[in-house]
Amino acid sequence: MSCKPANDTAKENTKPVRLITLDPGHFHAALVQKTMYDDVDSVVYVYAPEGNDLNLHMDKINGYNTRAESPTHWKEIVYTGNNFFEKMIAEKKGNVVVLAGNNQKKTEYILRSLQAGLNVLADKPMAITPEDFDVLKKAFEVAKEKNLLLYDIMTERFEINTILQRELSLIPEIFGTLEKGTTDNPAIEMVSGHCFYKYVSGSVLTRPAWFMDVAQQGEGIVDVMTHLVDLVQWECFPEQAIDYTKDIQVNTAKRSGYCFHRAHNLVRIFRIQADGKGIDAGKFLEQHCLAFHHWHCRCRTNITEAKHGSTVGDYRDGVFLDRKRVGLFRILADCFADTRYARRVGHRQVCAILKWHF
Repeated sequence: MSCKPANDTAKENTKPVRLITLDPGHFHAALVQKTMYDDVDSVVYVYAPEGNDLNLHMDKINGYNTRAESPTHWKEIVYTGNNFFEKMIAEKKGNVVVLAGNNQKKTEYILRSLQAGLNVLADKPMAITPEDFDVLKKAFEVAKEKNLLLYDIMTERFEINTILQRELSLIPEIFGTLEKGTTDNPAIEMVSGHCFYKYVSGSVLTRPAWFMDVAQQGEGIVDVMTHLVDLVQWECFPEQAIDYTKDIQVNTAKRSGYCFHRAHNLVRIFRIQADGKGIDAGKFLEQHCLAFHHWHCRCRTNITEAKHGSTVGDYRDGVFLDRKRVGLFRILADCFADTRYARRVGHRQVCAILKWHF
C-alpha cells in the first residue's frame, strides 16, 4: 500500500465535481484530465492495484502537469492496497467515479459505485457479455432511484470532424435526405480501423497484455464499434431516444477469425507480452525454436515451442515465461501446430521480422 498526500486537500475539495479514478488501465482515464475544468477539483483520488496499468496512468497525468503549453495542476492521491475498491467505497473521497480499464469487472464496479451513492463516468464498453448487460440494466435503475448520473465517455461526439459531419448532414441543400437502406445496400456504412500501435498525447501507447484477451477487453463489436453505433444514432437521429428493444433489428452478422493473420502482428503481440515481463524478445527467439500459428476462426494466437525441432505435440510443449505459462499464448490439448495450419509461421521468418521491426 502506498499513499501520496496532497497539501491542504480539505480546503481544495470545495468544487462541485470531485473525481475518483478507479483501476485505470485504459488511456481514456487519463484523457479525462488532459485539461483543467472550472467546476472540477484539482485533487483526484486514485484507487488501483500496483502495476504497470497504474504506472502508465500516472505517467500520463505527470506529462499533462509538466508540459510546456497549458500545463495542468492535478494532485493525485493514490491508494494501492489489495482492498482498493472496498477502500474507495468506504472513504467516498469524491463524487464521480471515472472508469476506463479492464472491462472484465467494469460492470460490477459501475453497479456497486452507484449503490454506494457515487456518480459514474465510464468508458465504453460498459458491458462485454450478456450477463454484464443485465447487470448494467440494473445499474441504470439504481442510478434513477438514487438520482445519480451514469454516463459514458463518448469522445467522438466532441471531435470537430464528427461535429462538422453531423451539422452538414442536417442541411438538406447539402446532404439531401437519408435513404431507406437494405441489407445489401445499407443507407449508412461505417468502418473503423483500430491500431494496436499508435500515439496518444504525443507518446507511443503501451497496450496492457489483457487488451489482447477478449474475456477481459471484449470483442471488437463492444469496444471500437460502440463509437460507430453511437455516431449513427447521434448524427442521423439527433435528440431522439432510441429504444433498443423496439427500434433495432439485427439482420445479419459475421465474426471474423482472422485477427492476427500476419507474422508482423504475431511478433508485435509477442513483444508486448515479453516486454511486460522484462524479457528481451529478440534474444528469447534466438534461443528457442518457436512455431507461431493462428488458431483458425477462434480469434486467438498461440505461440508454442517444439521439442527437439519436431512438430508441437500438445499443450505440454508450451512456452514458459518466468516459469509460468503465459495466458495470452495458450496451448490447448485439442489445438496442434502441425501442417493442418496453413498460417503457421516459421522461426526464421519471425526472427527476420523481429529484427526488421525492432
